[in-house]
Amino acid sequence: MKKLLFVIVSVSVLFMAGVAGATLYTFEPTPTDMYDLDHYYWYTWGIGQVIPEGETIQSATLSFNNIRNYNSEPNDLWVHLLDSVTVGVTQGEDSINPDQWRADHFAGQGILLFDWELPEYPQDLTYVFNTSQLAALNSYIGDGNFGFGCDPDCHYSNDGVSLTIQTSGAPVPEPTTMLLLGCGLTGLGFVRKRKQNISKATRTEG
Repeated sequence: MKKLLFVIVSVSVLFMAGVAGATLYTFEPTPTDMYDLDHYYWYTWGIGQVIPEGETIQSATLSFNNIRNYNSEPNDLWVHLLDSVTVGVTQGEDSINPDQWRADHFAGQGILLFDWELPEYPQDLTYVFNTSQLAALNSYIGDGNFGFGCDPDCHYSNDGVSLTIQTSGAPVPEPTTMLLLGCGLTGLGFVRKRKQNISKATRTEG
């Protein structure tokens, strides 16, 4: 029974150590609404960040808070993941030709994350990176610079954009975890010593 208890404690210790190895990073552009994503412009948001050595990105979400379309037409919002971008938010003017500013300015650049046709009513939208996009993000972030290219086909007012990344790395045991491990090992040693004493006593009596 005591041996079983030690095994349970050990499994719990390993689980707690694994949880301690997860890290959450949140990034926001300045301004947070990226100038409200006016349809006469394209935008880049460059992020200068190095993930500590040994950590790997496990999940990533790009969120738009309370985003709403200027009108009820089925307009587009294109968003690309880019490998190298000037840090901060850059705003560039689209062509005065409607056929061009209604097209994706970043076509053929980086990885197209999505092409959303957004409705007029406000809503919170979150895009979850798929496996291949996470692999690209892990590659792009290696040199400490990556970002996004956004081209709105209409005016998309919003209350803030954010990127959330969760990483995992080598588990880092917390003090409580180490204490539990020490207690478990001590308990196992005590059980073994007691069994040895009982065994010796049995042989002596025999």
